[in-house]
Amino acid sequence: MRLNMLGYFITFAFNFIVAYFIYDESGYVKPLIHSILILIVVVIMDLIMKNKKRKSNK
Repeated sequence: MRLNMLGYFITFAFNFIVAYFIYDESGYVKPLIHSILILIVVVIMDLIMKNKKRKSNK
């Protein structure tokens, strides 16, 4: 579980940095929202893939 949390943190940090340069504004609100939304998508997809693996192993 700790490895997943570290991966999620790295994903969030990388997305925040990239989004900060993409939006090219002095504020950090848009990149923060973008990073949070991408992280939510990643977590949901990870949960879906884990559930599919569990069902196929049974």
